Amino acid sequence: MNQFKSILFLEEGKEIQNKAPDFFPDLNLDQIVSSVSSGKEEYNLKPYFYTGPVDQDTIIYRQQVMRDLENTALCGLFDEFAAIMRNIRASLQPIDKLYYKYQKDRLYLDVIKLYFETVSNLVREISCMELKSEGLINFRDYLENFVRSAHFVELTSEIQQIASELSSVRYCISMDGLRVQVKHCNSEPDYSAEVELVFSRFKEGVVQSYLSKLPHRETMNDIEAQILDGVASLYPDYFLHLEQFVGQNNDFQDKTIAVFDREIQFYLSWLKFIEKFKTVGLSCCYPVVSAQTKEIYSRSGYDIALADKLIHENKSVVVNDFSLKGKERILVISGPNQGGKTTFARAFGQLHYLAGL
Repeated sequence: MNQFKSILFLEEGKEIQNKAPDFFPDLNLDQIVSSVSSGKEEYNLKPYFYTGPVDQDTIIYRQQVMRDLENTALCGLFDEFAAIMRNIRASLQPIDKLYYKYQKDRLYLDVIKLYFETVSNLVREISCMELKSEGLINFRDYLENFVRSAHFVELTSEIQQIASELSSVRYCISMDGLRVQVKHCNSEPDYSAEVELVFSRFKEGVVQSYLSKLPHRETMNDIEAQILDGVASLYPDYFLHLEQFVGQNNDFQDKTIAVFDREIQFYLSWLKFIEKFKTVGLSCCYPVVSAQTKEIYSRSGYDIALADKLIHENKSVVVNDFSLKGKERILVISGPNQGGKTTFARAFGQLHYLAGL
């Protein structure tokens, strides 16, 4: 299989920092990261922004991925994939709290089936996309190998078999007082059409329907559970197959895909964040990093945290240029109080730190 491990890191086993660097509040980077990760708390993205700077090769690796993600169709594909993955995680929590085993197993099978279908759909869709980044190309190769693996093919086939077995289950319930009996369905006649025909002569115009739908509940009551136990006793092989499959595959999510599902949000959240700046005409670019020269320049740069605040207030944002080349290493900034010196200094720091990511 392809050795893809991460869409963020070239170095395997990179230590992730869970605490913000001490200078974050000074540069208002804490505000920026909070805004970027807002609404995506379950992914715990902040440590990825705390872990920097990274080496030049990793910066280029990430920039290539980001350029690919400027394709709105590709972005939408990963957004859809992430939404289903969130739904799967959300579905597993209430299932674990259910009391009746057969109900839990059946719902668990549905979740596993959805997971395998979602991964298969992702492979099919991403295979049609034009990718240029090493990271996403390697991830696509990993997915293609994963769905072609004997493990994936066998489990997919077994899921379909179990679902087919359960969908073929037919049973009847007979009630006599407090006695309820579950038995095989022997093609008892359906008299509903005949009854409707008999009473149709009394029908005059549009009549009120008295049909009542049974409420859908997440939990079963004791009577329903005993009926289900009775059904299982009629089809012991089917329900044993279900029980064994779920027991053997309760850890069904691929760990590499799970890591990707979290890490790709680093890119998607930033792309969404900078949309507001582009909308009002502020510049956004990929920084060119070099290990050979110390020259640095910025055109139309700005304090991102302040710009984020001013955009919400419908106020204009002041931009600045600067350049250091040759032996130049120091900028001396002068001006009146509230003239923007600190804002410029923060922008300078933000630029260097974010470029290092």
